[in-house]
Amino acid sequence: MYRAPRDNAILEEIHRIERQVQETNQKWCDVDFDADDKSLYIDPLNPPEYAQDIPVVEWRRPHEIYTNDDPHLMKDYNVPGDVKSGILADNWLLGTFSTMGMNPELLKNLIVHDGLKSGFAVF
Repeated sequence: MYRAPRDNAILEEIHRIERQVQETNQKWCDVDFDADDKSLYIDPLNPPEYAQDIPVVEWRRPHEIYTNDDPHLMKDYNVPGDVKSGILADNWLLGTFSTMGMNPELLKNLIVHDGLKSGFAVF
C-alpha cells in the first residue's frame, strides 16, 4: 500500500493542536476559516448565482452532527452509495470522494489525521 510521506511540519502542527485541545479542554477552531458565509463565497454580500436560491446555511461543528462519543470521517470506507449532494453545488468534490471510495486505500491515504474528537481533521 502506498502512503504519502508526512511532512514533519504537518505532524508538529497536529501535535501542537492536540496539546492545545487537551490544555484548554476546548475543541479546536480555525481562526482563518470562520463558520459563516465569508468562508463560502468571495463576496458574501453578493453570492454566486447558484447560491441565490439556497436557504441560509447552518454551520455545525462535527460534534454537533455526530452525537455519539466516537466520531470519525469515514467509518467503513464504503462511500460510493453514501455520498449525498448538498445545496452548495459541490458535486465535483463529492464525486471525487465517491470515486476514491471504490478504492478504500486511496481514501485512507487522503486522510492524514482524523481529529474530529478534537474538532479538526487534516487531509
